[in-house]
Amino acid sequence: MHLVSYEHIAVEAGVSLRTIFRDLRRGRLRSHVIDGKSLIDADAAKEYVAQRHAAQDALARLGGVS
Repeated sequence: MHLVSYEHIAVEAGVSLRTIFRDLRRGRLRSHVIDGKSLIDADAAKEYVAQRHAAQDALARLGGVS
């Protein structure tokens, strides 16, 4: 299992760390604690980033703010 940090996901998805923490609380992401550090599975992170990009693209097409 490959794991990535919250910061890495936030940069890739184009969102803030606060958004990552909110989505963790809501159950959209699951974290694993390895050696005292909280990380997220890379496959789940990849899916999350794709969903965030799709949402941002949809807003841009509708003329909303991205």
